[in-house]
Amino acid sequence: MAAGCRDILVIPNGVEMTFGKAGKTTGAPFVVTVIGNLIALKQVDVVIRAFASLPKTVGRPQLLIVGAGPEMARLQSLANERGINDRVRFTGQVPPEQVADYLAKSDLLILASTGEGRPSVVSEAMAAGVPVVASDIEGVREMIADGVRGLLFPVGDVARLAACMQRIMDDPTLGRRLAANAAQWLRAEQLTWEHCAGRYTETYEQVLAEFCQRTGRSPFVA
Repeated sequence: MAAGCRDILVIPNGVEMTFGKAGKTTGAPFVVTVIGNLIALKQVDVVIRAFASLPKTVGRPQLLIVGAGPEMARLQSLANERGINDRVRFTGQVPPEQVADYLAKSDLLILASTGEGRPSVVSEAMAAGVPVVASDIEGVREMIADGVRGLLFPVGDVARLAACMQRIMDDPTLGRRLAANAAQWLRAEQLTWEHCAGRYTETYEQVLAEFCQRTGRSPFVA
């Protein structure tokens, strides 16, 4: 560990390891999903513009927007202006426990944010077997290797996002490969809640032991 940084330890958030996307009904429309607060930072308008630019197909893909926030009215108006309001569904706020249900109905998760840490929704999609297309930002880049565990696009680039979406829609094998690689990475990184909790426990015990050794006192005695 670098000098001056010995007291810093990063423990990533865990995820419920569901692994294995529920099968969808044969012939069901391709569902592109966005999950998160509808705020400017999330750039859901970029997703709507990209989705609206996709060529019309027989399957008529659907856009599912899960979440609520101050941008909702503007986003609904944008969907209407782009002539896709009949293929865009806004769910509003949903309980956290329902996120897995929406992921099970999804064929692709989009994250278009201008900035994130390591977004939980990306981990949740990986664990659910849903391929991810996300903006190329630092926190996301730690999780997604472009073309290996998902696809990345430059922040705000509508055309590149649309191209990424189209690639996965046109090539289901690619989507399955990206999702499988992402799930394998989660396993290799041991990003389960149980493992993360164990690391917290181990860290606390180590800190307490060092305190006792340094001070000669028990941390539980005033």
